[in-house]
Amino acid sequence: MLAVVDADCKFTAVDVGSYGREGDAGIFLKSEIGRKIKNNTFNVPPPKALPGTDTVVPHVIVGDEAFALHQNLMKPYPRQQSLHDASKAVYNYRLSRARRTTENAFGILCSYFRLFFRSISTAPETTEKIIICARILHNILHEAKVLAPGQTHIDSALPLPVENFLPLTEHNVRGTTNQRNVQKLFQWPWSC
Repeated sequence: MLAVVDADCKFTAVDVGSYGREGDAGIFLKSEIGRKIKNNTFNVPPPKALPGTDTVVPHVIVGDEAFALHQNLMKPYPRQQSLHDASKAVYNYRLSRARRTTENAFGILCSYFRLFFRSISTAPETTEKIIICARILHNILHEAKVLAPGQTHIDSALPLPVENFLPLTEHNVRGTTNQRNVQKLFQWPWSC
């Protein structure tokens, strides 16, 4: 399952399907979400000023190093680069915090629907329907602020260290100047 999650841990787009034994980047490229982002047809809100500033930035989706950089898809700088550049380390830290929202959404989904903690023994078509229904119900329950079993509050917002990024092999995923400029906008020391 490939998903896009908003800042409130709600699933906004989900691609359920089998793409073989590929990594995240390969699955992303073959998914409808990936194709739409690459072709600029994914429904991304228009650019907006960062809170408390006049700096207008595009809305972005956060990925890991395996993904290709795109104007609306940000990924971390390689660890080696961030070790020697404080602004890149700050950017990677912020990206790590943003990625945690997606991890939290999947954790909440699994807590609401415990069947995701084990293998689902159904036909692939049935499994896809289960996942799609669970995603819809997750959003309804989360919007209504219904806590999942074992959940005590919505989000603790504890900081994650930059070290949470695993070093991944780079696969010819260099961004264009425009994409790098968007990435640099998020390096600035905003106080938001």
